[in-house]
Amino acid sequence: MQAIAAFLFSGMRKLSFLFLFLNLAIILPLWSEIPVQVTVSGFVRDKKTGETISGAVIFPKEKPSMGVTSNSYGYYSLSLPQGSYTLNVQFLGYQTALIPVTLEKNSTVDIDLEEASVSLGEVTVTGEKTNNNLKSNQVVSKISVHEIRTIPVILGEKDILKTIQLMPGISPAGEGNA
Repeated sequence: MQAIAAFLFSGMRKLSFLFLFLNLAIILPLWSEIPVQVTVSGFVRDKKTGETISGAVIFPKEKPSMGVTSNSYGYYSLSLPQGSYTLNVQFLGYQTALIPVTLEKNSTVDIDLEEASVSLGEVTVTGEKTNNNLKSNQVVSKISVHEIRTIPVILGEKDILKTIQLMPGISPAGEGNA
């Protein structure tokens, strides 16, 4: 009985070693193909003033879909597989910077951008004002007897002066009015 148990355990031990060896033989080559990610980070600044630039776009020319933008402090952090890249750095009003980097380990790369100046030619603005003023200083408004009769009467008989005060542009003069 001990001989059978010893044979089984030695066979199990051999089987375990064989299983472990096969797993390592399959997994190790696959593990070495997994690219190691490294991080390149730093600040984006104005070359002239040294002020940080927030919102600058940083991406590798070889992998444009892996870009980032600098935060409100001008800081950026970009994780890429190990290798050589050309970082493309852009911001409105500044010249695009192309920075070659070789990433073997985590690196810090600070970027200084130069302002881009564009000279414009002379701009002339012309126009004409339309005359929306009144052509005549006499404004005549007529009211017919029929219109006077159709206006509702308040407390008594029809009053021509009250009817005229209801017309547009007429303001009643009374106490306290100038």
